[in-house]
Amino acid sequence: MAVAAKTENAYILRIYFLQHWRDYVRLPPLLEFSEMQWSDVINDPSLRDLPYKIELDAQGRIVTSPASNRHGAQQARLVRLLARLLSDGEIATECSIGTHAGVKVADVVWMSPEFQRQHGDTTPYPQAPELCIEILSPSNAPAEIEDKVRLYLGYGAR
Repeated sequence: MAVAAKTENAYILRIYFLQHWRDYVRLPPLLEFSEMQWSDVINDPSLRDLPYKIELDAQGRIVTSPASNRHGAQQARLVRLLARLLSDGEIATECSIGTHAGVKVADVVWMSPEFQRQHGDTTPYPQAPELCIEILSPSNAPAEIEDKVRLYLGYGAR
């Protein structure tokens, strides 16, 4: 399941139900050049303390998205909620997932113990954790979120 969260004055979770789930097939594995470029990005000292999230597009170009304090607070709320609801597995924020469309970073994820055994600390993960959550920001275009949801589902999110 892929989930998107949006707040106006209240904390609201919007769950994307796919009416035509058969239309979503397994997508191709992460391309080697993207993984190499992602490694360069995470090891570059000049990029470590940026006040925004970095992703890579399919051509390996850096795509940035500014993060607000409100966004961080929403991530923290989601982590607390998931910790209460799911007793096993691991919860992470800013989780990098390699796709054929570049490296995408989910705001919050839940990974089963099996996913953790299979992938460990691999960065980026070659498949999406079972639960991927995106927090909607005013700067997000609906098509951008829909693309990320399709990617997460195509790479293993349920």
